[in-house]
Amino acid sequence: MMELGARICLPNQHAKCEKCPIKSNCEARKKKIVETLPNLPERRAVIQRHRMVTVLKHEGNYLIQRQMASKHNEGLYEFFSKALKDTHSGKLTLKAAVLALKHSGVGCHDLKPLAIIKHTITHHRITLHCFIGNIQIKPNFETAGLKWTSKTELEKTPMPSAHQKIRKSILDINTD
Repeated sequence: MMELGARICLPNQHAKCEKCPIKSNCEARKKKIVETLPNLPERRAVIQRHRMVTVLKHEGNYLIQRQMASKHNEGLYEFFSKALKDTHSGKLTLKAAVLALKHSGVGCHDLKPLAIIKHTITHHRITLHCFIGNIQIKPNFETAGLKWTSKTELEKTPMPSAHQKIRKSILDINTD
């Protein structure tokens, strides 16, 4: 039956009823609703999300954060990130990124744009505005799932696909 639907009934297209071996028993044909099938649910509205991701470094180590049980990507590591307003669009400026970091309690010097990563999860369209910079004084972030990791360890660290792209950007350039 599944093969009939895939090869003869052709959802969202013109059905090939004349080739169907069970056309005499077809309920859709009897009710004259062939063209309206399948009755698919409406797609959910697309939600745009923007996040600022900052790759923070100190003496060759990178700050990463393990996602907690109540979050998406539970148990995976991500770079330091902060949600931006839903209405934010376009490219995040360097000045705005520095300001957002200061509001998060992180002082970073020589912040530079790294990449813009577009990512989709179900009906969410996520844009990651990525920056990289050095912290002069290494804060003790060993709490709340935050930790410092070497470049070698970073290569093996489990991360969601969007952050893997960021990691690749880092490893592709000499940032040490």
